[in-house]
Amino acid sequence: MYKAKNQYLVECNHCGNKGLANLKGNFDNIEEYVDEETKVRSMVSITTWLFLECPVCHNGIVITHEYYGQSDEEDDDSFIKLIYPLKSIDMKNTPKDIKQKFNAAVKNYNIDTDICMIALRKVLEMICEDQGVSEGNLVGKINDLSTKGIFPQELKDCGHLIRRIGNDGAHSEVNKISKWEIKDVISLVEFIIQYLYEIPTKISNLEKKYEKKDLK
Repeated sequence: MYKAKNQYLVECNHCGNKGLANLKGNFDNIEEYVDEETKVRSMVSITTWLFLECPVCHNGIVITHEYYGQSDEEDDDSFIKLIYPLKSIDMKNTPKDIKQKFNAAVKNYNIDTDICMIALRKVLEMICEDQGVSEGNLVGKINDLSTKGIFPQELKDCGHLIRRIGNDGAHSEVNKISKWEIKDVISLVEFIIQYLYEIPTKISNLEKKYEKKDLK
């Protein structure tokens, strides 16, 4: 993301303007990860919260500049994320209970990563059950959906990756799941939801729209 002195190039989801927003305030949140055996810091996470003002509608915008690495010097392992206001995720065709559980998980992202991960794993369980697979553990459910042709290989891999990340965080105090790993899991779960519930409806609607046209 381009930035100038006290300005950041962002798209305002209040009004749609894309331009340089003025910085009004900021603060840093620093977390250190210490190796349990050597007691030496192994990683550091620096999240800078930035509060901006849109130059067009003058509403507030919140972004974070996040860095994760082995030193306090930032490098390529940093990124900027829009926190507020977010564009709503299109889930018009997703079952209500799955949508509610997913949104609840996302809301816990900045509150408790463990609760967020548990909720995301539950979303995956609910998706499996909604697709007709309710017996066995999550490994078996994902494999069954693949065998039935509901999950292509990519979604099968996606489901198992979500499961492994969740297991690693739940069963290890040393390898506690990080916020950026949670972000990846949120994206993976959203991908599965879009594939199963939203994309088919969008394609169907487009087919109906153009079915009267003689498209070659």
